[in-house]
Amino acid sequence: MGALFLLNLLLLIFYVEGAKKYFVVLFLGMGIYLGHLDADLTIVYVRYIKWFVIYVQLGVFLASWLIN
Repeated sequence: MGALFLLNLLLLIFYVEGAKKYFVVLFLGMGIYLGHLDADLTIVYVRYIKWFVIYVQLGVFLASWLIN
């Protein structure tokens, strides 16, 4: 189960670019810190990261679409 979440994190890192990478690395670091505290917190945190990155990607897509 943990390997699946790590794979999702790696996929998220490869799907973002520019400023979004900074946020993913920041959240990944915080998630690893939480992982030392509680595994359940890490699972919730990974889901939060996934949705955050999706929202950022949608926002960037809409902004670039509106500008062009």
